[in-house]
Amino acid sequence: MKVPERSEPDIKWLKENCYNDPEKRIRLKKGEILLSPGELNHRLFLILSGRLVGYITDEQGIKFEIFNSTQDMFIGAYSFFDHKHQSYSTVVAMEDTEVAYLDYETYQTMPAMGFREHILPVIVNEIYLRQLSMQQLNIERHQAIKKLYQAEKMATLGQMAAGVAHELNNAIGVIKSNSEWLTGLLEEQIGKLATPLQHDIFVRGVEKGSRLSTSKIREVKKEIISKYDVGTSVARNLAKMDLDEETLQRLIKQGKDNLAFDQLFFEVGSVLHDFDIASRQAMHVLRSVRELGAAKQGTPREVDLKESIKQSLSLLKRILENTVVTMEVEDGLYVVANPGDLVQIWVNLIKNAVESMQADKTPQAEVKILSSVKKGMVQVIISDNGPGIPERIKKSIFQPNVTTKVGGLAFGLGLGLPIVQKIITGYGGTIDAQSRPGLTEFIIRLNVIRKHE
Repeated sequence: MKVPERSEPDIKWLKENCYNDPEKRIRLKKGEILLSPGELNHRLFLILSGRLVGYITDEQGIKFEIFNSTQDMFIGAYSFFDHKHQSYSTVVAMEDTEVAYLDYETYQTMPAMGFREHILPVIVNEIYLRQLSMQQLNIERHQAIKKLYQAEKMATLGQMAAGVAHELNNAIGVIKSNSEWLTGLLEEQIGKLATPLQHDIFVRGVEKGSRLSTSKIREVKKEIISKYDVGTSVARNLAKMDLDEETLQRLIKQGKDNLAFDQLFFEVGSVLHDFDIASRQAMHVLRSVRELGAAKQGTPREVDLKESIKQSLSLLKRILENTVVTMEVEDGLYVVANPGDLVQIWVNLIKNAVESMQADKTPQAEVKILSSVKKGMVQVIISDNGPGIPERIKKSIFQPNVTTKVGGLAFGLGLGLPIVQKIITGYGGTIDAQSRPGLTEFIIRLNVIRKHE
């Protein structure tokens, strides 16, 4: 719809014939009010210079601008022509302003034909502009109501989360303390009853766990098969342990019969390692839920980016069993952050990708984690070859209560991505997403320190 053009000849005629009395001028200083709601008004004002703004105030005391008028525009048309002559808005000068006015008494004595011929096009234009302003006002009010409703929901959710988080924190605390006790007990007993090599393997599992990606395990497995006379299954188990060359040779020299038992020591240590990481990370996630609307807490430090991603893969080891993970992240990249924050980012994004592909039964499911550095920022891209983000929620995936969880696959609160975004922006970074069937990418950018060690 096209806005009617104001007729310069009409304005000129009105100025010369209706607004030519120098006694009927008003000069307003910036901030002065020309009209107030409910005020009687028998004048039709024409702005000669300056700017006037009209606004109304709703029942919550929120001000909404309904017009912004400058030179050669009319003010007070509604109250001037209405039989009640009452202003409905506050009209205030936004800068020093001069207006001329036509009073109702003079208007009634003017030749009707000439005035109407020139005033009607101008007033129609003014009314149309006001109508557009009112439409915009309705849109803004609707958006304000939605934001208020959302804020109330988030406040309620925050209260619920604090209570739930407290209970879960107690339970996780028990798991953590008991796993630490069990780890110490097993290490002591294995040191007494097993061989020194088995003790070393157990400690290796406890300290580092099994953090190699599936692609890296395949690569190491091939190297072991090429160097030693072992089968595929044995080579895969040895590859998972990620041992140094000396320890690997000691294991193989013991003979194949002992390898399965030695592998068990590593697996037990690796499980205890995962218990420790998972319990600490769970506590961190619970704090993040409680602090969703709160200020950032904790003291950031330099965190090895690649190491934080490896920790997240360790936490997700079970759900990644049928997914090929490719990681190409440069060594020596450090981000100043809370370590738990970074792990939480990677866990959320990778887990979302895997669950999406599981729900879709994606053949040859794959997750890729790639990094690049430019101008002091590291860009981490986490991509998958799943079904993509549904079109209906693409624009709102970072809003609370938006979830893609379906069919009992998982319980989704729709808080993962909003929390991830809050963490990333809190560190001065950005997160973006692009998606189509067969390729979804989350692009994370963070300030980075590059160290060559």
